[in-house]
Amino acid sequence: MRIFTGFYNIPTAGVVIIGLFTRRVPPIGAKLAIVFHVIAYGLLRFVLDDVVTLHFIHLDAILFVIEVGIMLAVGAPRPRAEPYVPPQERPIDTTPWCHGRSTAFTLLSCVVALYVIFSSLGLAGAQSTTPAATILTALLLANVAVWAMPGLLRRPRRA
Repeated sequence: MRIFTGFYNIPTAGVVIIGLFTRRVPPIGAKLAIVFHVIAYGLLRFVLDDVVTLHFIHLDAILFVIEVGIMLAVGAPRPRAEPYVPPQERPIDTTPWCHGRSTAFTLLSCVVALYVIFSSLGLAGAQSTTPAATILTALLLANVAVWAMPGLLRRPRRA
């Protein structure tokens, strides 16, 4: 899977890093680097895999350096006239969602439940599934309590 994620991780990281350190590279530089990466990575990993015997991490590092070079080379002769400034049209509403803590508790409970189900306490165990059933029932009851009483997970107010 890591080999396939190299198709988009490396050029994305390169574009983000260039975007953080310079505001004058034109968008065509990023587009050229992405197209170059998809073609070069695809050829090197799937067509020329027997010829180029580099580990995919080394290949990613080499392509990253080349792509950063492409973006800087495109931006050197014709930089953007004005540095890029992200638009800020209106303030962002940062009011917490009223169900955020309950949802987080339920998601965490789901992770714990999956672990219990597939651990030695559950399906992978040789003994009875009584411990798993007990834990899962407790998780379910805790979730019912959290959702039935929304104030249960609120932080205490400071004096």
